[in-house]
Amino acid sequence: MFPVRRFPETDGTAERELRVRLEELVLRHAEPDDRSAGLIALLHGAKLHRLAFPTCLARRSLHG
Repeated sequence: MFPVRRFPETDGTAERELRVRLEELVLRHAEPDDRSAGLIALLHGAKLHRLAFPTCLARRSLHG
């Protein structure tokens, strides 16, 4: 219905850094800044936390 154009990612550094920061906040209980707290709230509200942390949930189900 709507045309979509996708471009390949040339540098995944920003995404990797974001994932590391989110893991620090969520899994190691680091203190979030306002932007990170908002992003975590958005992930949780949209039920995207399983998508954002697939390995964490798999490990959690194995260990308890």
